[in-house]
Amino acid sequence: GMVAPIVLVTLISFMALLMPAPTSGARPALSVTMMLTIATVYYVASRSTPQSNDSTLIGRLYLVGILCSFVLVFVSIITTSLNLIHSDEKLSHKRMSELFQTFDKDKDGVLTEQELASA
Repeated sequence: GMVAPIVLVTLISFMALLMPAPTSGARPALSVTMMLTIATVYYVASRSTPQSNDSTLIGRLYLVGILCSFVLVFVSIITTSLNLIHSDEKLSHKRMSELFQTFDKDKDGVLTEQELASA
């Protein structure tokens, strides 16, 4: 009864990578939530199963699920960070272009001293 929830939550964790445009913290938040869900499901399962020194299927499944979740959290944080850095660069280049065009009164592509003084 505990195998299905762990497998289901692990599969849902991979769906975080399908989320579009990671410009917010939604991907890392979903990945961390899924990792904590896997830990909670395993905790509940371990409380209802007898203690043994042998490795169980649920224990191995939990280990695989938690490792996948760690990888997904790491990938989500990296992709979100890279996307945020890259989008800031685009925004600043666009803004600089707009400012240049605003202050270039004679539209010759060069800012004169008078145009720089007005900026």
